[in-house]
Amino acid sequence: MLKKKNKIISLVAAVTMMFTLSSTVFAASPLVNSSKEGTGFKVEKPSALILRSSSSAPSITNGKKVSVSGGTLWATWYNGVLFRANYDNNKKTHRCSATNDHVNATPTRSAWVSKGHRAISPWLQQTLSNNKVWAATK
Repeated sequence: MLKKKNKIISLVAAVTMMFTLSSTVFAASPLVNSSKEGTGFKVEKPSALILRSSSSAPSITNGKKVSVSGGTLWATWYNGVLFRANYDNNKKTHRCSATNDHVNATPTRSAWVSKGHRAISPWLQQTLSNNKVWAATK
């Protein structure tokens, strides 16, 4: 009886570990693709970001930088409410854009910029989910 119980526990542990490892590997790749906007990923304001009152100085916070299409893409937040995309690429003409959860909203896009210059999208209102930044090259 004890051997059977140990086998069941071992099997449950192995299955749990398998699902945990597979979901971790999936979650480790933040990039998603879009033929229209390029390559991008979901962003969330950093948990350490504290909203400031309107009487204090504006708060600008940069998110994690990610390598995308030979350049570096990241989000910036303004007072924890607005966000934008930033993209540096030293080899290709490029642009960046930001999108949120508003279904019919047009993405906020930067202009196409020459290699070696930073592309910066206009500010966009952050929604509860599906806030994304994108990078495209040509």
